[in-house]
Parts: sequence; structure tokens; C-alpha cells
Amino acid sequence: MAKAGLTAKGLEAARQRPPAEVVYADELARLRADDTAPRPPGWHLSLQAVKRFICGDGGAEAKVVCAPALVERAMVTLATSRAR
Repeated sequence: MAKAGLTAKGLEAARQRPPAEVVYADELARLRADDTAPRPPGWHLSLQAVKRFICGDGGAEAKVVCAPALVERAMVTLATSRAR
């Protein structure tokens, strides 16, 4: 949540690190361009592409170290009505 009185430039300077969408913009764009699988409503990537992005696959580095099944369960929860 932004503090009162901070401008967009001030917020940018106050961030500890850029958001993932900025840091991994090239990788996300490449995944999106190659993604032909169906996407959940409101998503930019399919579940398969999201898993490749998070777990690392095909040249992408892993973003977390955990069991892939944990990532799959989280994705399915978010993509279905259970996340609401």
C-alpha cells in the first residue's frame, strides 16, 4: 500500500526490488508467445506455461525450490473457483 504523499517516482525509488513482471519480462513474453494451451479466464499464460515459469523448464531458471506438485496444487486452486 502506498504511503500518502509519495509520487510514482518516489514509489519506484522506495522499492526494494522490481516486481517479477519487470525482472522476468523477457522470459514471460517468450513463454506467452510460445503458449498455445488454453488459459484460465483472466490469465496471460496457461497452467503449463505458469509451471514452466515457476519450476524452470526449457532454459528457464527455477524461481522456487519445492516439489512441483505443490506448485501444481497452488495453480489449480488459483485457476478454479476455490480461490475465491
